[in-house]
Amino acid sequence: MPCLLPRHVPTSPVTCTGRLKGIRLYLNTWLIYWFKTLTSLNDGETLMERLRKSWGLASAQLESATSLSPKTVQAILYGIIVLIALFRLATISVPSLEWTSWKEIDYLTISRNFWQNGFNFLQPEVTWPAEPPRVTEMELPLVPYTSALLYQLFGYGALTARAVTLFSSLLMIVYVFKLARREFNPFIGLLSALAAGVLPLYHPFSRLLFTEPTMIAMSVVSIYYMAEWADNPSRRNWILAILSLSLTFSLKLETLYLLLPLTWIVFRKHQFKLGQYWKFALLIAASLILPVIWYAYAYYLETIGAHLFGIFKGHDKSQFTTLLLDFRWYRTMAGRVINGITGGLYGFGLFGLGFLSLLLNRKGSLVFAYFLAVVAYFGLIAEGQIDAPYRQMPIIPVMSIFFAFGAQTLVTTLLAAYDQVKGLT
Repeated sequence: MPCLLPRHVPTSPVTCTGRLKGIRLYLNTWLIYWFKTLTSLNDGETLMERLRKSWGLASAQLESATSLSPKTVQAILYGIIVLIALFRLATISVPSLEWTSWKEIDYLTISRNFWQNGFNFLQPEVTWPAEPPRVTEMELPLVPYTSALLYQLFGYGALTARAVTLFSSLLMIVYVFKLARREFNPFIGLLSALAAGVLPLYHPFSRLLFTEPTMIAMSVVSIYYMAEWADNPSRRNWILAILSLSLTFSLKLETLYLLLPLTWIVFRKHQFKLGQYWKFALLIAASLILPVIWYAYAYYLETIGAHLFGIFKGHDKSQFTTLLLDFRWYRTMAGRVINGITGGLYGFGLFGLGFLSLLLNRKGSLVFAYFLAVVAYFGLIAEGQIDAPYRQMPIIPVMSIFFAFGAQTLVTTLLAAYDQVKGLT
């Protein structure tokens, strides 16, 4: 029988025999050897010191391996965009427009009415009321109106109906990359972009025509340009921040939850120098002009037309306290996020690993502010979260960044474990 003891352990014929006594002696010797190795290493090195050293070495190896040139980063980003676009194009007809979700049916109806009834942007119409007026209150109808223009140019079909959603998904990939790159590094940016492209594919609403995908993409664009403006307060960045925020707020009024990460961006720059905040207040005020005008008009439409989207008279806003005290609400939200966004427990574990990595390393304060804002949005419209599974989708961009750090941490852990095993054998 060949001797199986580590090479540093003295051997003898007894310890290498197959007899019971020899096996017991072998096991005792083996356990004592590994215990001493793990607890008291050479030169007085402790286990934690060795683990810390291995982790640092693994991190350096990974950083060196992922140090990419700008052209390589750009090529990889383009590759991610093309792959996601091709997959989405291949599945754009699923489900068919005739057997789709009730949410998409509403938007298909409004977009066809724009197309067939003269493209009056101020008159979003449904078809089910028996008598006019058939106008309905809704958010800024940019998404169905754009689809109607595509019908006019290329005809009605799945591609033209869902092209805006397709474009929005690719726009989100680009700006998740840009945001993660500016906050961390290009490698994290690429991993975040990949996650931002893949995670929505698990969600049944991710291909449909409705406003949320565009709103989510514009939310990331808004945060990015606000961060750019805070660090480089040029006129260009100021204007881009206003335009993106104005469109985001107009597409969905509840995106006011973004004020939390937006305020944090300015706070981390100026701290308690309150005199520096007037430009930020002016930027937010300018961003609210279009939303205030549009939603005032939407309120008028609600008083004279069909009641469809329930912007002002929809969900019972007072129910959120009752639901937040109900464990079943949290179980439902967890199930939808884990199964509908992260793809299951393994994906959610990767998110959790990234969350802990950033938390323990005290990095990514903007990412945590963004995450807390989305969680607050979940709670404030708790009833709407139950009624509409697509309302969990705004968490996708920020989860993508946590996924990136989870993947990096996992690779670093595997490299450190390999170094430990290599050093102890």
